[in-house]
Amino acid sequence: MRAELRRYSSIGNEPGILLLCEKIFTGNVEDVSSIKTACSFINGVEINVKCGLMALEDLHLIQLKGNECKTTELVYNKNRKNKFIIELCTNCLKVLVNEDLIDRDQIKYDEGTDLFYIPRFAFKIECSVYRNMLITFGAMGAKGSQFVVSSNYEPLFTNIVNAKRKTTSQEELLKQLEHERIMGEEGEQFVLSYERNRCPFPLSKLNKIKQISLVDVSAGYDIISFENEISNDRRYIEVKTFEGKPHFNWSANEINSSKLRQDSYYIYLVDYSKIKTPGYQPYIIQNPYEEVKDNDKWKMTPSSYLVEPTFDLKDVHIGANNNFKLLDVRYDGDVKVLVNNWITLYPTSEPIKLMSECQRLFGEKYHGMRNKEWFEVVQRYVKELVYEDRPEDETIKGKVKLENLKQLLVANAC
Repeated sequence: MRAELRRYSSIGNEPGILLLCEKIFTGNVEDVSSIKTACSFINGVEINVKCGLMALEDLHLIQLKGNECKTTELVYNKNRKNKFIIELCTNCLKVLVNEDLIDRDQIKYDEGTDLFYIPRFAFKIECSVYRNMLITFGAMGAKGSQFVVSSNYEPLFTNIVNAKRKTTSQEELLKQLEHERIMGEEGEQFVLSYERNRCPFPLSKLNKIKQISLVDVSAGYDIISFENEISNDRRYIEVKTFEGKPHFNWSANEINSSKLRQDSYYIYLVDYSKIKTPGYQPYIIQNPYEEVKDNDKWKMTPSSYLVEPTFDLKDVHIGANNNFKLLDVRYDGDVKVLVNNWITLYPTSEPIKLMSECQRLFGEKYHGMRNKEWFEVVQRYVKELVYEDRPEDETIKGKVKLENLKQLLVANAC
């Protein structure tokens, strides 16, 4: 059915679609021939009944059996036309999103217009009928080669996309993790076999070439081997199996292990598509801490950072909205006010907040001062306290005279 819908681009204009829905969504079983007759030759009405019936069935709103048309729960009421249109567009949006007729990754937010845009190529050909029906009813609008989601339908559209993304993301994540697990295991088994055949190791050494990662995943390497059949020097091997362009992720633990073991540490880079190819050999990197870190042949890009505070979080109270910024000042021989002339004090933690800000301004020089001392120094220059009714964060704002503030900062920074 959907393949046949590709032949059409539109069901009709708004009067035509609503007329078709009026004849179909009566709450009763209707005769298809009667529906076609009722929608024919009416001024101002444009409707392709065949296309409309296929589309509504594809939207799971009707069931067609022979010459009978049976509706689901949806019923058309002229007095509640707008509600019906919303329900119709909702079903249309759900099908587009949930049945992957739109490439969700192509949906982009535009800050300038405060709207979501979908490029034309993100729609599959078979959904042209639905896209144009949404345009007809104002749920979407055309803007050049893109389509914009109407602000009236944005909350609904957002919820539909988010629900689908959650379900899909979980499924895709599980599949991806399982695929990576299998790749990792097969890559390590390949290297274990490769390593045992790399040199004519005696049996006593072969038995000591082991896959450590089976038990200890925190060792910083996967396989322990020997440099050769004569030497007792150990070789610590981290296996990195990849698909496509050569690349690997390198954990902090593995980097530290490489730094510690230096020339005894190796990365074996394994192309997953070639491990079953006879004679294939992995790409071997000795002492990767030096080879990769200080070599322009390798590009290291941080994909994430672990960020931890160096202070006690209890010493900072940032209010209910979590984004308040104190007066931003800097001292470079003169005091310059960069943002505004307000300092915010919190009733429960005024000394702590002001102390933290002063420490940020002056660094280690006054790190030893107690909270109370900082607060007393600053509070001497806080004038004209204004108490505002701010129950959401119980903020007290104190207006600071700039000249007095400059005197304070210069006195404490020199």
